[in-house]
Amino acid sequence: MWTFHPASAEGHALRAQILPGEGSVEVVCTYGAGLPASAEVRLVSPADPTRYRQILRTDEEGTARFRPDTQGLWRIVVDDGLGHRAELEFEVGEGGSVRVVGGPVSGDGPRWILAALAGSALAWIGWHRWGRRRALG
Repeated sequence: MWTFHPASAEGHALRAQILPGEGSVEVVCTYGAGLPASAEVRLVSPADPTRYRQILRTDEEGTARFRPDTQGLWRIVVDDGLGHRAELEFEVGEGGSVRVVGGPVSGDGPRWILAALAGSALAWIGWHRWGRRRALG
């Protein structure tokens, strides 16, 4: 029996939602207009938070399903390969019960926007310092 307690993360136009069930998890990925998203769903287990435990692909409906096998806090990283990304967390308790921990951990739009902003800031700092040195002689 499914327990409907969604948590979602939105990154630009990508939306990822966890639907926990009894001992299982369903991740539904859609774009802003509600269209199914083709995305990679990476699972980080509490047993080893330094690497991905499993990497899944969404089906034609934008859904990936799995059964977590370790108790503790899990993290899901959803990436459509087009610069849209979202992260979610859920907790697996005794007996395999699944509980959504909270809202989104993060969601970011296309990474090139962040890179462009960082590049612009560095260029401005460099230009400003060059101008000050030139003025001081």
